[in-house]
Amino acid sequence: MLLYHRRDDKKKMKDKLKSNSKMTFSQFIKEFIQKNEVENQKLSHLNEPIKTIQLESLRRETSIEKRRLSDLFSVMTVLNICTKICSQCYQWNSIDNIHNALIDIGIKLEKKAIRMPFEKLFETGPSPPIGELTTKIIEVFVYFGERKMSLTLIAKLLAPNRERVKKVLRRVYLTSYFLEQFDIISHGEERGIYQFNLDLNEISREVYQNLQNQPSHEFTILNLLNRVDDTYINSQRMQRQFLLKMFFIHPDEFHRRVVNMNFHPFFLREKLT
Repeated sequence: MLLYHRRDDKKKMKDKLKSNSKMTFSQFIKEFIQKNEVENQKLSHLNEPIKTIQLESLRRETSIEKRRLSDLFSVMTVLNICTKICSQCYQWNSIDNIHNALIDIGIKLEKKAIRMPFEKLFETGPSPPIGELTTKIIEVFVYFGERKMSLTLIAKLLAPNRERVKKVLRRVYLTSYFLEQFDIISHGEERGIYQFNLDLNEISREVYQNLQNQPSHEFTILNLLNRVDDTYINSQRMQRQFLLKMFFIHPDEFHRRVVNMNFHPFFLREKLT
């Protein structure tokens, strides 16, 4: 009976796509998420195993390019909406996993930031995959705490050199499209400006609280604090935004006074003023 309903759902989706040639990829994504959320809740209620989603089968059912489906699943894997279990096989988790996925990305970035110079922190290859760019775009918003950011600026941060900025920017736009489908970011009123839709203060607070609870000499300042409050978060944010402006507006001065002296971002504002 259960198998019959699965086939029936597939047939309905295929028929709908065929009958509605104007159905956009965005509409498909939203309906696909809803369908899998409902189906997984039913399977969980029945104590049935979660079904495996096969990319090639989905391509045949929907007639959507495999490349586009692959990009979609790369993004969903980063957000822990699904898990890759074999070459082209995925298991659905939950759309509710997004928040914790962002926290994990923030924690890993803070640890990396201690050991890595700023100009290498967000750098990607010349043609970064969509999954990597998903992580990087989230990292930039969370690290600097900027609710609105220019995708061009993000591409400049990510590109390994100036010659690669345009190519990286095209892929940043593509990745941003996918992040929009999950309401993580949205297009602002100005061209090329996107805003982060989730609470950056809450995310930062949870990131720092997690780091505070981890036994590591690298986070002694956090460990000395009784609690991570908005004052601490805003202080970090101001220092990092100052660093970002210095990096773009006065790059030569940035490299002379910051990179060569290996200052940690936490102390930058005091050292540079």
